[in-house]
Amino acid sequence: MLEQLRSLLRSKALLHTISQQAIIDNRLRNFKSALERMSTAQRQWAFGDHSVTKLEDLDGLLEKTPEDVAVMQQQLPPYGHFYHGEILVQNSGSTTSKKSFPFDIESWLQYVTPAARGLLALGVDSTDRILSTDPGSTQAGYRTPEDAAVWVCSAQLILDRSVSLSNKIKAINDHGVTVFIANYNKLERMAALKPKFDQPLKAVINTGMPLKNPKYIADTFGVEWVMDYYGSSEMGNTYYTCQHGHRHVHDDFVHAVQRDGKTLFSNLSSLPLWNYDLGDRIEYSYKGLCKCGSYLPTVDLFKTKDYTQINKG
Repeated sequence: MLEQLRSLLRSKALLHTISQQAIIDNRLRNFKSALERMSTAQRQWAFGDHSVTKLEDLDGLLEKTPEDVAVMQQQLPPYGHFYHGEILVQNSGSTTSKKSFPFDIESWLQYVTPAARGLLALGVDSTDRILSTDPGSTQAGYRTPEDAAVWVCSAQLILDRSVSLSNKIKAINDHGVTVFIANYNKLERMAALKPKFDQPLKAVINTGMPLKNPKYIADTFGVEWVMDYYGSSEMGNTYYTCQHGHRHVHDDFVHAVQRDGKTLFSNLSSLPLWNYDLGDRIEYSYKGLCKCGSYLPTVDLFKTKDYTQINKG
């Protein structure tokens, strides 16, 4: 049963290597499924009096902000109109108010599937061991690729929820870790410790904040390049960078609308959240087959929110 599930998730993750049309078809399937799952109350909060039956209908919707979600969760505790489930994800609270997003198993697997694409491109499989700097506070930026590595790629997750970066270096050596996941601040602080590794790392993945000096991190950790993941607790993984430097957007799981110089995001896979203003701007387009083998659209313009207030990562 587990292997059947893993095979299904892997096939969904690898759709982007088949054709551009396969991605577009998957986007429409996910969109239809997301609409069918919504309750009347969820539709009223998200759409108001608008009828939404196709993606183009989102153009006429009012936008939602993190503050709108926070107010809704205060008025309808504990999680507002979001689905209740076994897995609870919290945003970090570093750039917006802290909110909680619950998932059932089915929606969680949908949520983590896009994150597996970057891992599969790296060749992550059952021989790999994954470690992140997640201290155990259910941060989606870490937990998403962790679970994608386990459920889709058959890798083994090493659970070390300590906050000590020296302990993380020790855990990499003690457990033969091959894939390490952290945000840039932590990677930079670890690099300053001049780490020595008993065996080469297959990959380092940056998530949670912008990657400022990839060559420095790659040279220090002994990898060819650093894979960059961008996403949010609300949307999941939105893009990853391939080895050719292209930022591939999961357009079949996260839909974006441009309005008044900003981007409004819609979650097509797991949360009833539409036209959501994350404070980031991203524009992308389909360009055909990338040298890495992906047909996913790639980023043309990206401006992220201000992360200067994150001092310690």
